[in-house]
Amino acid sequence: MISYQNHATMPINFPDNRASVLYLHPAESVGTLANTSITTKAHFPFAGSSPAAPSLGRHPGAGQGRAMERHLRDEASNKEMANSPIFKGATRPAAEGFDEYAMYSEFQKSPAAITLAAQMANAGFKYVGDTGTASKANTDFDSKTIRINKNLPPKEAALSLAYELKNASQAPEFEKIMTLLKKEGTPELANAYSEGILRREAKSVLIRSQMAIAMDCTGLIKNARYNSIAADDTLSESGKEEAIFQEMRQNGMVHQGKKKAYDHYVDQFWQYNKTSKN
Repeated sequence: MISYQNHATMPINFPDNRASVLYLHPAESVGTLANTSITTKAHFPFAGSSPAAPSLGRHPGAGQGRAMERHLRDEASNKEMANSPIFKGATRPAAEGFDEYAMYSEFQKSPAAITLAAQMANAGFKYVGDTGTASKANTDFDSKTIRINKNLPPKEAALSLAYELKNASQAPEFEKIMTLLKKEGTPELANAYSEGILRREAKSVLIRSQMAIAMDCTGLIKNARYNSIAADDTLSESGKEEAIFQEMRQNGMVHQGKKKAYDHYVDQFWQYNKTSKN
């Protein structure tokens, strides 16, 4: 979800039955999706660790020694990740939500995601913690902050972080599309609005599938076709985006699979266009 502070909201749905909210700004609005899945907790790599490290053996206190060793490994990894321009470390006590270091450890498995994070950090965006609402993830353009629901598992949170960063990177394009809502309605504009939203979403869907492949959790993506496209080395990046858009255009569904996504956005255009004239 992408939002602006203190503005009205409109519930919307994106392909694959993922619910979200469209925040309507007086001049422009942007909507995105939230993911749904379950996964397992990740473990941190330890810089400098070696498979040949001496065993602690079965002597008394070995259990405590191994626990301390794990603690030191995690601490070293955590300090390294806290230097990230997007993720500055835990925003809450560990017992109050998913492991944020585990989330970012998973996130770092994708070179594309790391590059995107650096780009958006340079633009002023940062991860600041929990959404504080039922929303699974959101990005606020005004404060340039990204929030992820603390109840998500780390892998799902990592996918959400990549998705939100990609949507944030497309803010100008989303804003341009939303200006169509202020114009006098025509079938051509309604189609342009629907296609524009889906093309922006296709870019975010692509990086999410690339992340899922890098994290070895493709099962979290409901439409396996997205993963197949993301893994197709015969396609360029733009070719993959186009293929995912076409898949969303033809088969993307909303409202628990009851309505075509493309038709949904056409109807949304007319709904808002009609509302704005009252």
